[in-house]
Amino acid sequence: MKKRRLIIILLSTLCLSQCVSMVRYGVKDGQNLPADFVTQQKIDAALAFSDMELFSQIDINVYEGNVLLTGRSPSQEATAQLLKILKKINGINKVHNHLSEGVVRTPSEYSQDKWIGTQASSLMLLNGYVFPSKYVIEVMHKVVYVLGRAPNEAEKQEVLDILRRIEGVKKVVSHIAVGKLPIKY
Repeated sequence: MKKRRLIIILLSTLCLSQCVSMVRYGVKDGQNLPADFVTQQKIDAALAFSDMELFSQIDINVYEGNVLLTGRSPSQEATAQLLKILKKINGINKVHNHLSEGVVRTPSEYSQDKWIGTQASSLMLLNGYVFPSKYVIEVMHKVVYVLGRAPNEAEKQEVLDILRRIEGVKKVVSHIAVGKLPIKY
């Protein structure tokens, strides 16, 4: 019964994560696609013409033109190749590279990381003060990477406190900007 419940929670999380990304990008009936969505599409298109196996275990997220790379790269050469591809894409302000080389997660570690990510989104939502759709959260080997923009320092600290309190989290790496979005974006 416990395993079945866990499987249902994990499957629901995977399905809902797609909904959250559409909310974060603000896509409405295919109109007015924001810059991050377009940048993500450019990245996906650029990688489609490369060796997909090299990048199959890499998560790439875009928020306000900033790219968060997490996951496993097969080698330093593959990481360098990916960074070279990203450098050519308009719309990218900065790349936060948190790729590890050669470290493969076991299914158990993968599940633990997904569980931490699920708790993070849920706790932020239950908080009532923090909206999880304003942040990208990735978890690798119990290290939580967060990318986003907080309207003020208090919300940034609240997000970081929520993430640090989750059982099993080893470290939180923050790429949270504070304040209003610069006009140049």
